[in-house]
Amino acid sequence: MSTSQIPQFQLSAALHAHEKDVRAVAASSSDTVFSASRDMSVIAWSRISSSEFAVLNRLSGHSHFVNALAVFPPSAEHLNGLVASGSSDKTINVYDASGVGTDPIYSLIGHTDNVCALYVSNDKTTLISGSWDKTVRIWKNFQLSQTLNGHEQAVWSVISFGDQVLSASADKSIKLWRDGQCVHTFKGHTDVVRGLALIPNGAGFLSCANDGTIRRWTLDGECLEELHGHTSFVYAVAVSHAGDFAASVGEDRSLRIWHGGQCVQTIYHPCTSVWCVNTLPNGDIITGGSDGTVRLFSTSKDRAASSDVIEAFNNDVAKFAIPSNQVGDLDKSKIPSSDALLTPGKKDGEVKMVKVGDVVEAHQWVAGESRWEKIGEVVDAVGSGRKQTFAGREYDYVFDVEIGEGVPPLKLPYNANENPYVAAQDFITRNELPQDYLDQVANFITSNVQGVSLGPQSGYSDPFTGAGRYIPGGGGAVTGSGSGGSSANSSAPSAARATNSSALPFGLFQAANLIAINSKLMQFDSELKATNPGVALSEEEATSIEKVVTILQRPSESVFRLNFTQADLRALYKVISTWPTAQRFPGIDLLRLVLPHTTLPMQNPDELARIFKGVVEEGGDGKAVDVNRMLATRAVSNLFATDAGRKFVFDRRFEALGWMKAASKGFEGNKNTAVALATVLFNYGLLTKSSTVDEAFIIECLKVSTDFIGNVNDAEALFRAISALQHLVATEYLKEAAELLDLKTLVRSTAAKSSDSRVKTAASETLNKL
Repeated sequence: MSTSQIPQFQLSAALHAHEKDVRAVAASSSDTVFSASRDMSVIAWSRISSSEFAVLNRLSGHSHFVNALAVFPPSAEHLNGLVASGSSDKTINVYDASGVGTDPIYSLIGHTDNVCALYVSNDKTTLISGSWDKTVRIWKNFQLSQTLNGHEQAVWSVISFGDQVLSASADKSIKLWRDGQCVHTFKGHTDVVRGLALIPNGAGFLSCANDGTIRRWTLDGECLEELHGHTSFVYAVAVSHAGDFAASVGEDRSLRIWHGGQCVQTIYHPCTSVWCVNTLPNGDIITGGSDGTVRLFSTSKDRAASSDVIEAFNNDVAKFAIPSNQVGDLDKSKIPSSDALLTPGKKDGEVKMVKVGDVVEAHQWVAGESRWEKIGEVVDAVGSGRKQTFAGREYDYVFDVEIGEGVPPLKLPYNANENPYVAAQDFITRNELPQDYLDQVANFITSNVQGVSLGPQSGYSDPFTGAGRYIPGGGGAVTGSGSGGSSANSSAPSAARATNSSALPFGLFQAANLIAINSKLMQFDSELKATNPGVALSEEEATSIEKVVTILQRPSESVFRLNFTQADLRALYKVISTWPTAQRFPGIDLLRLVLPHTTLPMQNPDELARIFKGVVEEGGDGKAVDVNRMLATRAVSNLFATDAGRKFVFDRRFEALGWMKAASKGFEGNKNTAVALATVLFNYGLLTKSSTVDEAFIIECLKVSTDFIGNVNDAEALFRAISALQHLVATEYLKEAAELLDLKTLVRSTAAKSSDSRVKTAASETLNKL
């Protein structure tokens, strides 16, 4: 059957009653459906016509947002059936499915964190739940029967077949459980696994993930197919009761219909996130979105919504503003006019950008109707790091520099890969300024591009040779790596210290005494040649280390690209992974300095991850272990300097957060470790503003930040950790999560105890956002 022959879904009904995001939908029949929302309610809806539903009842009982639903069929004891709901209040409530009465019949208590997954087993009496507490729980006759432990992160979805249970987790795995034991782990997804759906008649199951894919598996664990189509996180997947199609939804605003391994229809929604999807016995589809609306779609003409409702829906979709960072870099001069829409699309769901006047519109191809349909207008994304223009050329930065009172500011353009002194000299020549300004202008560029000081940092004495010699990371005041489009003013070209935490760039650790590092490393190598020649550097490896030190004296992306090789990197890795614990720190320090300037380590991300894991998880509590962990944490911070590094820390965000937890052992007495850890948290906070990051990770960051702030006294570390909170609570949902963690009380008490003005300011700014 060709795509054009497959019946097309169209809007059947739009249900409005929830005040916040709809996070779960379910159906007890084709005429009775349920929805759960962050407004803390479950609503039972009843069909009143072929394309209309009315609120039957609003079920109460939860004290926080509701995230999961599951329906029990009618039984002798419960003739109307039951509906169960899971909530961030850590409870599961069970209601009469008829909608009679608003209070739960049962409340199941046992999970210690958000209950985000529910499933009724084949025997129709057993309930399975999954939670952010990393467990799967089996409830028989509404009593806890079993707790399944084995996942390393939150459990996002659960299903069952026969006497076996499948669970999907933020640890990127799917586990098969039998008799309370994990008997198989399915691996393949490269990011958080969000949803599972059983295919009827023992044909396997589907999974979906934040990696943007859907996978089809056999029940024995073989991945048969990988489906591509979504352009962002896939939050949920469902299979029709007849098994003839699948439906998926995600962060790209779309509902996608799948048949024969192909996406046969794409239906965009007028909301940022489509959180949930399910199917009805009659073959219709139900979705819930971040706009608080429940929508049903049908292939039946008899159940199609009225033309007015469909037109309103299409208009809402067409008017929806799409941030430019969701569609990639756009050069408006190269975007075709609307004449491009005269050419048919190549497949259903294909998206094309066209320019209508000064507006960039997104249109998708509707294969079933052979037409292009407008799905939104592309707008500039705030903080997207777009290029700035000066004198007809594009630059990463164009600064306003004031050189005297009453004199208009001068434009100072700069590209991130440019030598600051070359840019400074061009600026002086172009504006006929005194040559004495050269160092001042170059320092101004360095301060405002690499960042502004986040605060003074005391030196860390060499634990082996004394403070007068090599200091691992010593003098390493944090600098930043900001996005383009900055503007800075000064009475003379100079850098100002930032006190507004919301304006800070990524924190980096780049200061170092290279001669001392190299001297220390060569000293240790000489000692190893006599005591442990098997791990000492070969002549070629020693040359590589010398070359790395030389390159770092005048580092730039181009210099590293031309000179830094895999052999040089392997020499560093050898020092870090094979030398005795007490002699590894110069190698870790060199890696810290290398990371902001090259993508080479990220070309083998598994190896880089192994290096970090080996350092931070090394056993022992001695000073050498602490120093190595501190330097490794600084190195993780420096990964945020480049696109490739940010991709690494984003792709491995849960793993990296695990490294930080390991590195935090005993940090209370080590200011430098505390500051490094706080900087990583701050950087992840900033990253969440420019990347689509799943809420489970952000909440994990909030938890780690909460524990950190409660256990550290250093003002600099507190300033950075509290500043991180501002970026992590960017949405209403995450503000609600912050309420659960009682962050307001923690921030207030921390500010009250601190005498540091920046801590108090950051706390005040954070409280204003909570």
